[in-house]
Amino acid sequence: MTTDKLNISELHEHPYIKLIEYALRNSSFTINQVCNAIGMSSTQFKFARDVIFILNAEQVRPDVNENQIMDWQLSTQAFFYYLQYREFKFAIESADDSKKYAWIAIVISVVTLIAGVIALFV
Repeated sequence: MTTDKLNISELHEHPYIKLIEYALRNSSFTINQVCNAIGMSSTQFKFARDVIFILNAEQVRPDVNENQIMDWQLSTQAFFYYLQYREFKFAIESADDSKKYAWIAIVISVVTLIAGVIALFV
């Protein structure tokens, strides 16, 4: 992901976004399942789990079995941050659409102006 200019398509590919989306679709999974599905290492998952999920005693253990199916519950903070991300993504897409329509309107205005000037001299 670049830091110069935020690219929304790159942001959508961020492992934490993918992790939250995966957890919204699947409430029970193994650590290995989610890591394989979204392309995240188990080390990355273990760092993120403390913030993204509400953990029980089994899930917080450092020697947790990565092949054991567990129920995972998103934290309210992660859920609302994800909603903010979705709103941000929608705002960026809407702004891009608005720019396209503005350019189309400018081109139509210029064509109309040229047609009006030509009509004056004909």
